Parts: sequence; C-alpha cells; structure tokens
Amino acid sequence: MSRTKAPVNDKSPIKDKSPIFTKSRTLGLWALILLANYISVAQPWFGLEMAPNGTAVELGRYDGFTSYAFVSPLLLVCLAALFASAFLGGVGRKISGGVALAATGLGLFLLAPRIFGSDISGLSTQIEKLTGIAATHGIEDLTVLVMPWAWISLACLALLFAIESAFLMAEGRWPKKIAKSDRFQTSQTAKDENDTIGLWDSQR
Repeated sequence: MSRTKAPVNDKSPIKDKSPIFTKSRTLGLWALILLANYISVAQPWFGLEMAPNGTAVELGRYDGFTSYAFVSPLLLVCLAALFASAFLGGVGRKISGGVALAATGLGLFLLAPRIFGSDISGLSTQIEKLTGIAATHGIEDLTVLVMPWAWISLACLALLFAIESAFLMAEGRWPKKIAKSDRFQTSQTAKDENDTIGLWDSQR
C-alpha cells in the first residue's frame, strides 16, 4: 500500500502591519509629553543662596515660568497646534505641526545654553526685591543652584521635539478625512443602487 502525503502549504498568511505612529497614538503621545512639559516647568528650576556672614541663606526657589518668561508662550503655541492638528487635515495639519516644531526647536535653542550656564538674568527683579541690591552689582555674590527639574524639563522639551518630528513624518500616511458632501454623495449613490436592485428583484 502506498501512502501519499498531502501537500503542505508553506506560505503563511501575510499579516497587515499597522504603522507605529497612527493618528490617535501620535496625538496621544504629543498630549502626554506636552503635559509633562507643563508639569516639569512649573517645578523649581533654580535655587538662590547668599552668604553675607558666612552662613548660607536660601533666598528662594523659582520655577521655569518665572525664570524665563518666553517658556509659557512657546508651550501655548504647541498646545494650540496640537488642537489644530487633531481637527485639520492636509496642508493645515502640516502647517500646525511645522509651527509646533519650530516653537519647540526655538525653546530648546533658547533654554539649553541658559540652563547649562545657570543664567538667572530673568530673575533680576526678584533678586533686587529680596536683597535690596541691584543685580548688576550683587548677583556675583549669589550661589545659583540648578535643580533637577530644570534638566528634566529640558529632556521633556527634547521629547516634544521628537514626537512633533514623528508627527510631521507620519501624518502624510494617515487616512484622509472625507468631506460631508462626498459622504452624502456616496450614501446617495448606494441608496440609488439599492433602490434599483430592489426594483429589479420585484419585477422578476
């Protein structure tokens, strides 16, 4: 008795791999990272100490919004661009993403050297109120402490730049929004076809 082997199909079905940066996932990551930026910027970035009699006295701690006034408008631009990108499509979405990327890049360009250099020139008014000494004369006597939150904020801003770059690269592959007029025309065509088929069946 001879035995025959059934043919084996070695071809496995090709799985449809969904893109990593889908619209919902990308916008969700953008929102989370932007929220992390707001939280980290609201934390203390700098601590100021002065030792007039040899004993260190802490003058205060200042968050990122207080230390650098330009941070808040830049984050607001990114927030507005996020909302616009969620509802716009095509060129409008590209423009909003590009504006957000430019604002974040500008923030990194302005913040990085200031944090690395412990630049507290934006706090001159607060220092003068606390010490009674003009910042141009007494700022050298201050000890500037850069808090960990300043570095965390810089890292969050870099992540924001990365996700906005990914957004601009991926958004062209997302499904296009169908206009209301097109949806109405499609539904009307399908309705007409169904009516025609129903009429033909009834006449059979």
